[in-house]
Amino acid sequence: MPDTHPSLPENDATITRVVVTGAESTGKTTLARRLARRYGTVWAPEYLRSFVQQKKAPPEERDAWTIARGHLAQEQELARKASRVLFLDTDLILTCIYQAFYFGRCPEWLGEASA
Repeated sequence: MPDTHPSLPENDATITRVVVTGAESTGKTTLARRLARRYGTVWAPEYLRSFVQQKKAPPEERDAWTIARGHLAQEQELARKASRVLFLDTDLILTCIYQAFYFGRCPEWLGEASA
């Protein structure tokens, strides 16, 4: 699959995003949920998890574009509901890291989008 893709959507700069990052099963989801509750706002769950549940199969290298678009669409939707801050359980940087770990490389467009 080529590394050229349509532009990813821009994020709304009026909402501060706080990304909870770390290795798998370290409590990112729990922390993001609790922080959102504490600050009276919303949080974004890890998109990859729902993608895998819908696909009913592990992600493949070719799924990177779909995962990145889904993550950002979810983030934009929740940013409209957020109050000043949106807590994110992972982001595109972690998606890039997973791509590199599991498939040996992160697509150039994903690396640029996560910067």
